[in-house]
Amino acid sequence: MRFALCTLLALSATSFAQPAADPGRRLSPEEIKRLDSETQPAPPTEAAPPKPANRPRDPAACDRARTNYTLMCRAPSSRQSYSRECAEANDIYERACRP
Repeated sequence: MRFALCTLLALSATSFAQPAADPGRRLSPEEIKRLDSETQPAPPTEAAPPKPANRPRDPAACDRARTNYTLMCRAPSSRQSYSRECAEANDIYERACRP
């Protein structure tokens, strides 16, 4: 019974298949030129550098950021040190303690 059901399923699946384009077909030079003219390269964009913070360094904020970093990352080679929370805490620590 299972064999008949699997055979029926396989035959019905192949009957609904649509013909695919021939993958080995070569494009004519006219088609290549037309496709090349339709596709244009994206304009090069450069990432904007981060804006520098024009504020004085706050020692209390730096200390809190260091404490947060220590709590989130724990030991340098621990599993928590590879977490997203540790990366965020490191980013906050670097921004808060940057001169």
